[in-house]
Order: sequence, then structure tokens, then C-alpha cells
Amino acid sequence: MDSSGGMGKTGSPDQPRSWVHLESWVYMMRMSAKKGLLLFSFLVCLVARGFSQSSMPANAPSPGWLNSPCRFEIRPSLPTDFVVILDNSGSIKGDQQVWLRECVQLLVELLDPEDRISLILFGRQAVLAANETVSGEESRKDLKQRIGEKIDFREAKSDLTVAFDLLAQRRDEVFRRGRSLPCVVLVTDGFLEPESESVANSYKRLLERREKDLAGVPVYAIGLGTSAILQPLAGQADLTGLSLLRDKMAGPLGKFFHAKTLEQILPTLLEILTLSKGEIQLTEGLAAFQLDESCEDLLFVLCRKTIDGKSELTSRDISFLPPSGPAITLQSASAGIQPGVRWDYGYRFFDVIRIPKPDPGKWQVKLEKEAPSALLGKYRSHTRILHQIPLPFALNELGVVWTAAYDDRTSAVVSAPVRFQIKCDRAGEFALSVRYLDFQASRSKGYYGAELGVWLNAQNMKPGEYTAQIIAQKDDDPNFARTSPLLPVRVVEKRLEWLAPKPAESRFVPFFQTAFSLGCRLLPSGKGAFVGQPEVHVDLSGPKSLADMQAQWTLDGETALVRLETKTLPPGSYEAVYRVRGRLSGGGPALVVSVPVAFQVTSLERLFWTVAAVALAIAALLLLQVVWYIAFGGIRGSLNYTVFVDGKPKHNNIFVLARGKRSQRIPWGAEFLANVNTGWVEFRSSFPLVFVKPKVIMSVSSDMNFEFADASGVRTVPGGGQPLRLSRGQKLVLKSGNARVEMEYFG
Repeated sequence: MDSSGGMGKTGSPDQPRSWVHLESWVYMMRMSAKKGLLLFSFLVCLVARGFSQSSMPANAPSPGWLNSPCRFEIRPSLPTDFVVILDNSGSIKGDQQVWLRECVQLLVELLDPEDRISLILFGRQAVLAANETVSGEESRKDLKQRIGEKIDFREAKSDLTVAFDLLAQRRDEVFRRGRSLPCVVLVTDGFLEPESESVANSYKRLLERREKDLAGVPVYAIGLGTSAILQPLAGQADLTGLSLLRDKMAGPLGKFFHAKTLEQILPTLLEILTLSKGEIQLTEGLAAFQLDESCEDLLFVLCRKTIDGKSELTSRDISFLPPSGPAITLQSASAGIQPGVRWDYGYRFFDVIRIPKPDPGKWQVKLEKEAPSALLGKYRSHTRILHQIPLPFALNELGVVWTAAYDDRTSAVVSAPVRFQIKCDRAGEFALSVRYLDFQASRSKGYYGAELGVWLNAQNMKPGEYTAQIIAQKDDDPNFARTSPLLPVRVVEKRLEWLAPKPAESRFVPFFQTAFSLGCRLLPSGKGAFVGQPEVHVDLSGPKSLADMQAQWTLDGETALVRLETKTLPPGSYEAVYRVRGRLSGGGPALVVSVPVAFQVTSLERLFWTVAAVALAIAALLLLQVVWYIAFGGIRGSLNYTVFVDGKPKHNNIFVLARGKRSQRIPWGAEFLANVNTGWVEFRSSFPLVFVKPKVIMSVSSDMNFEFADASGVRTVPGGGQPLRLSRGQKLVLKSGNARVEMEYFG
């Protein structure tokens, strides 16, 4: 193509068809397309920034309860006063009497120095058979002998009420108030057989004793058997011995155990020691375990045979392998090879092995016969796990579990890092696939918390009874390993609905402010859960934090609300945590903490002014464009087209409209089209201007007609130089080889 815009000879008559493709665009007012694009992108970013600052969520805040002071109650390391209330009636026969008698004697064996044990035997009447403090091995031996002589199971009837009458009368004698921790162990089938009054009156007096005279004393009730314990009490059709022990006697501080067989009593007593004294229980069937330097006393109970007389093991079938040194056996203990080790095999069913101050490290137990359930163990350590399980909670509540490692030597929480985990599953079992929840360190050094309610909700758990256990380890001490006793966890139906503002309520525009509410509503399952109206406080975290806002109850008494105005909160993402403090109808005080409730406070003010500024900028730009067009007689632009022959680009040219001209004739394709029998002219354009639209005019100097295809179809247009305005997507079909097409470009 030459400089004048002419087109050389590029085709021949034997070519059946050639293509001419033109593309055109106009530059805006002396600006390049790149500069225009940059300006447009800048305006778009301004709008996007307005949206992002008004609606994009912020980073999630850390749990607020971790930053609050921990109110974990630490029980002092005091001696324990045990009161064993034993049913001495003759319903237990033969070797069962020996087994149960030796279990009570083993409890004496398991006590620590300065602990006290009292024994109340009851039938028609109650008697205080023993009341003595364990001061040494001699007192322990005398106490076991006295207990064995007193328990004879010769009573004809069983009246539990007289036992609690006696305990209430002798309370100051069996409990050292302020100098010890009280603990009651009740062993019975729960049957009431009063001698001189009705069962109803005896039951009423029993509850009065439990609730008034023994308030604050934990009672660990062990229900025996599967027969009498399930029978309704006389005159109390809806009350059985099991429900009496479980629901009325154990209470919130104790626990109920159902020993369907007498073999379950011994491991139950070990668990009671763990719950009441914080001692660590080794699992049944243990083969290896780790001890650290805090372990003070290691004790094992070997069950040599069962109640039915079947022999499982002998004293010579077991040995203990310490981390270093010779194995501990009956022979080595009898020979005094390991100083302080005591092996007592004087029981009919049991052996008791006590190892004082065991070496830290890995211990192993070697059994000559397969009897995995024959060995039980526990050890006393000056470092123990403290735990605090929340009262029954719902799945939309945090259910925060607190724990800490406590050192009795220093009477302080261990400040060194400890890794705590908790596992939770259906009551009484842990699946092999059970997952662990990690605890998080709180602001209070040494204390750790975990959101058990949130975790159970994420596991799609349902309301019901669960069992949890806490595991503690130290990364810098491989021998440190602690496990808590099995902890009961109760999950109830949702009792509170947490209220958060809707998006429309928390959005505001310039000159208009709105208010919204935060709070909670009592659900049907929660209306009877609280005594009266509990206090509701709201903590808000986000771009602006507000703490301890107290909600006010509405007139209907079902909803507690805190009202806030949007003008007081900057836009952003917020989380509200609700704290409901009150008293539960079925127990003591309760603190219910909600899961974090997220909501957005959005502001259209920034977006409003951003859009207004963009609109004004576009209007000014268009006005300047029109003024320029009128004042200077046109827009300087350019036209670009390419000639395609046989589908391949052959020629390309750009025509620039001269400054100050509104139109300019551009010759093109005369010689080329003269040699084409049938040609196509296709025009596509995309102009960024709005008010001033450039035009491309094509005219054909031929007497023959040609077809013009547009969106409405194909129509025939006469030739003869009649001008046609081509728009985007239209095609011109030439029917004459002598046709001459001229194009005039208007800027």
C-alpha cells in the first residue's frame, strides 16, 4: 500500500473470492487508549474501595473468654475424711460377703496418711463401727482388722434413713471442719424398710437430712445389683432404689455408680479416690506406663481370683520392671531387695503392692498368665490436673472447659507450658476414631480453656450424656503424662436463642441513622431452666469494642435486649458474646456463655460520595468533549483496516483524520476490486465516545445493484454512488467486477 492510501494490484480474475476486513476505533481527545483505560480503572478502584470498606469482613477476633481473668477454683491439698455407709443386711451371701468386706479394707489400704475413715453400718438401726485417722502402718493394720470384724451382714432389714440420721448427729465427730475435705461413700441397693414408720415418712426425712444437714458434702452412691434396686419403693410407685440413689442422694457434687456385679466395686472405689483426692488412676490391663519425678507413691491391687472362686493369678505370676534396676517380685519384696516396697498377700482375693517414691521413666508390668482385668493401679503425685466442666450446656453455647496443672509442693499452678487435650464421646465409651480438642492458653498464666460446646456442635453431636477425659503432656518432659478421671458431660436442648441484627438494620446512609438490638430470647426448653430472670450481659468485639453491656428484659419476660445506634459503631465485622448468669432450677448457679455471634455494620456513606464523585467526573469529561468538538471542528481520530486475500492479511493501513477536519475522503481498493468478481466488505467498530459518534460512509459507483446484509436481513440496494452508512456487524456484497467503492470517514 502506498503513502497516498492507494492499493496496488493484489489479485487476479481467476481468484473466485477475496476478503476485505476493516476495523476502526477513535482515540479520545488527544488521549491514548492506555491513558483512558488507566483513568477508568482508577475510577473503578475507587468504587470497589467504597464497597470493600463498607461490607468486607475484618479478621476474626480471638476468643474473648481467653482474655478474661480465670475464676478457676483450686481445691486445697487437705486430708480427706471418708465416711463409708454400708448396707449390713443379709441379702449378700457367702463369698460375696468376703469380697465386699475386703473391698472396704482395701479402701483403708488406699488412703494416705492423715486421711480419716469412718464406717457406718445400717440395717434396722445404724451404728458407727469405726472412726479413726490413718497415722501409720500400724494404725492402718488395726483399722482393717476392726472393720473386718464389724461387717457381718446379719441385719434382717435395710433402712437407709437411720444411717443418715446417725451421720447428721455425729457430723462434727467424723468430719474435721476446715481441716479436711468431706466425702461420703454409700454402698446399698437403695431399698427403704423402716421399722416404725411408713416408707413415705422415712423418705421425706431422708431427703431433709441430705439437703439440710449434709448440704455441700459430696456423696458417691454405689447401687448394688439388678434386682431389688429396680423395684419400686413401697407407696412410691414412681421411685426405685436406683432413682433414689442417682437423683436424690448423689447430688451435684457427687456421682452415682451402678455396680451390677460386686466385681465392679473395687474399680469404682479407685475412681472415687481419683475424684475426691485427685490421685491418678492407672487403666485396667496396663502393661506399660510413664512416671515423672512428681510421683510419690505407686500402689497396685492384684485380683488373684473371682468371687465364684475361680483362680486367675497367683502372687508369683506378676512382676514390675522399673526404668532401671532389678524387677520387683514377691520374692524380692520379701527379701527386702527394694527398700520400702511392701507386698501384702494376706487377703483371700487380693494382693496389695505399694512402691514408695518410684523412679521416673517407663515402667512395665509382666504377667505370666492372660488376665488383663486382674490388675488395678493408682499413684499419688504432687502435680495434679485440675478441671472445671460446665454445668449442662447446649450446643449453641461455648461450654468452656478449664484445666490447669497444680503443684501441691508450691501450692501454685504450674507456669511451665503444658499441652492439654480433651476427648469426648458417648457416655461410658470412647470410639477408636475419637478426635481430640486442643486447649488454648488464657491470659491467666498456667490456665487453659477449650470450647467444648462449639467443638461438639462441629462434630454434629446431639443432646445427651457424654464422657470426657483430659490428657496433659509436657514437650520438655517425656515422662510427664496425666489423665483426668472420666468426666460426665451433659448436653441439653437449646434453651436460649441469640439475637443479632439483620443486615438491613445495621446499615445506614448519610443523614439517616438507624438503631438495632442485641440480646437473647428464652426458648420453650429454657423457660423452666432458670429460676427467675437471669442477668444478660453482652461483650462486643470488632473495629470498636464494647464490654459488659447489660441487657434489659422486655415486658413479656422472654427477651433481653441491648439497643445500639449505628452512628456509635464504625463499619466493619463484629462478634457479640452473650453471658447469661443466673440460677438453674435443678441446681446451683450457672454461667451460660454463647458462641460468638457474627454480624456486619455496613455504611453506604463512603460509597455514596464515591459514586457521586465518579458521576461528576464522567459528566465533566463528556462536557469537555462536546465543547472541544464544537470549538475545534472535529475530533482527531484514526481508521485502521486490513485487506485479506484468500483468508490471509495482505495489506494494512491507518488513516489519520487531519486536525480541524470533520470529514475526509479515503480512496481504497479501486484497483483491487476491479479484478474481483464478488467481494465482501465487512466493517466492525467500537467507539468509546458517547455523544459524538464517528461515521463510516461507503458508496458504490456502479449501475448494478448490490446486496446489503444487516440485522434485519438481506436487502437489495441500487448502485450508482448512493452512500450507505455501515454500522457494526454489517456486510456489503458486491455483484459487479467493475464496481468502485469509496469510503468517507467522519470524525
